[in-house]
Parts: sequence; structure tokens; C-alpha cells
Amino acid sequence: EYMAQCAAAHSGLCERARGLPIRIGFLLGSRLATFHARAFEPGQELEVAVRETWNDGELASFACTVEDSASGALLAECELSAYSPKRLADVLERQPR
Repeated sequence: EYMAQCAAAHSGLCERARGLPIRIGFLLGSRLATFHARAFEPGQELEVAVRETWNDGELASFACTVEDSASGALLAECELSAYSPKRLADVLERQPR
């Protein structure tokens, strides 16, 4: 969830920087998820980072990491896929009623 929220924030900031409205996005899934820690500790400060690896304007892929802020230890990593349609109305019209 932390990685997905970070990817969404990144996408929104990139759209805004281009002078475009922020679009809704849908998390499609994750690949190659690796967890290097069994759990996050209560009060542990985390640093979440994403890097866009591919984007065709609607579909995008992000390389994501979660690290411990104090030690820099890698706690989790994965690649996320997301869909952000240019025209949400078109997607909604295709949905069964």
C-alpha cells in the first residue's frame, strides 16, 4: 500500500508539472515482490521511493522500494503496474450494468 500510494503521488506530481489535471489511477498488480523484513516495527520511520520504468500515457510500471530511514536497510521492493485512463467516462461506459 505504501508503494502504491507513493506511485500515485509521483504520477500526480508529474501530471501537474506538465500543466495537466491529475487523473484517477487503478493499481493493476505487483510483480517480483520481495520482502526483506518480516514486519515493520511500531514507530519505525520508513522511506518509500518509486521510479517510473515504463509509461505509454495510460499504462505505467514503477520500481518501488521501502527502506528503514535510520539504517537505510532495504525492507521491501516490487514492481507495480497501474492504469490511468485519459478518459474515465469511456471506461465507465464499457462496464456491465
